[in-house]
Amino acid sequence: MRAENLIHRSSFVAIFNSQGQVYVQKRVSFKETYPSYYDPAPGGVVGADESYEQNAEREIEEEMGVKQVKLNPCFDFYHADEISRLWGRLFTCTYDGEFHLDPEEVESGEFMSVQQSRVEAEAQCEDTNFSHY
Repeated sequence: MRAENLIHRSSFVAIFNSQGQVYVQKRVSFKETYPSYYDPAPGGVVGADESYEQNAEREIEEEMGVKQVKLNPCFDFYHADEISRLWGRLFTCTYDGEFHLDPEEVESGEFMSVQQSRVEAEAQCEDTNFSHY
């Protein structure tokens, strides 16, 4: 799929704390796609036998250790670039618990205000691979 940049489905989850801050993760440097990017919405490729919701729940548990949260669907979208072409669904959730980051997926992460995440993205997107969200 990735070698041929085939269209696929992916889920994404913006994780907020009860103060309204968003959790921004830094992807590991050896990821196949978007290595070392800062990412405000963990997620992944939806399996053939999965719904977007099932995939979102599985991905945030595997990558972040987040489980048993209510996922709120936001919208579906299409994204295409030279690396990936996908139909995505964005969810949000609120989580104030402890994170257990998968070292094969996530280097680090922290909560920050949505405004702070936008300022960081604008300041660093051209020279440090800050994702465009």
